[in-house]
Amino acid sequence: VGVKILSDDDIELNSQYEIPDLKKPDQAFLVRFADKDNMAINGLGKESIQKLWDAKVIYDIESIYNLTVEKIQKVKGFEGTKGIKIINEIQNSKSCECWRFLSALHIPFYAEQNSKLICDKYGLDFLNLSYDKLVSIDNLGIEKADTFHHYMVKNGDIIKHLIDIIQPV
Repeated sequence: VGVKILSDDDIELNSQYEIPDLKKPDQAFLVRFADKDNMAINGLGKESIQKLWDAKVIYDIESIYNLTVEKIQKVKGFEGTKGIKIINEIQNSKSCECWRFLSALHIPFYAEQNSKLICDKYGLDFLNLSYDKLVSIDNLGIEKADTFHHYMVKNGDIIKHLIDIIQPV
């Protein structure tokens, strides 16, 4: 039995896996984004994100990178050096490796290993990969390529903007 390789025109925009909407991420998404296995923003764990979310200081990825010492120190528990350390950690997460950024976006199937596969081969050009190129990457397969493609269609504009802010390499 042969496997049909789908082109961009053949793919419908619904995946069997939930594709996060980067315009409206939830707190859990931001916790995973900042996690040590992804963007590695020390001090920005579940409790910190909860407090900053409740204070309406952060609400999406861009808002994390727009945080200032002045903004964060207005939130109870982030006065003094704690707020300064978190801002420094956020700034230090910029210019991260491409795979860290890609993994932090929580594309289904794309933790460290598959993110490295894509970034090692294409770098930041991952944003412009056609479905046919994705399917041709060894060890990726149709299901993973399909999910990646759907994610990029749904969130491509936001990802472009985040690349400008975070500047992964």
